[in-house]
Amino acid sequence: NTGGRIESNGDLAVTASILLNKQGLLSAVQQATIGALGTIDNTAGTLAAGQNLAVTAQQLDNVGGKVQAQHGNASLQLQALHNTGSVFAGGNLDTQAGVVGNSGSLYAAGNQRLQLTGALSNTGVIAAQGDNRITAGRIDSGAQSLLGAGVKADGSLGASGDLTLTTTQGITASGQNLAAGHASL
Repeated sequence: NTGGRIESNGDLAVTASILLNKQGLLSAVQQATIGALGTIDNTAGTLAAGQNLAVTAQQLDNVGGKVQAQHGNASLQLQALHNTGSVFAGGNLDTQAGVVGNSGSLYAAGNQRLQLTGALSNTGVIAAQGDNRITAGRIDSGAQSLLGAGVKADGSLGASGDLTLTTTQGITASGQNLAAGHASL
């Protein structure tokens, strides 16, 4: 779907061995389920749903792209996520992966859960307007990064939101670590 558009006024289901969505659009007004046995290349592309979005793949390369569930929940089940773009959920964002490299934005208007078996390398934004729970083998969050809970879309802190970071090998969180509620590192 390089440079193409696949749109549905209802639900959308796409399954492929490898999915190339460079500068492409895969979009559903309602629910979208997008899966690949190998890699999804979403370089400067858009994977979108008006409601809930589910993405499953070995690897998601979201290089300058958008992955968004406008008014619903987003679920990502991957071995690896490379994100320099934007991943957004109007509800909750649930990511289960082996490793994540993020220099873009992972943001949930509801709660966010990022559960990794390996390492998180973050130089971008990982935040939620509600609670934000991050579990990883190792967490490395750079000086310009943000790990936040209770963070509104405009970047200000709301009234509540707990930030929980859990790791078995160590945390380096050099950037901003914000919680409108409680923070547990």
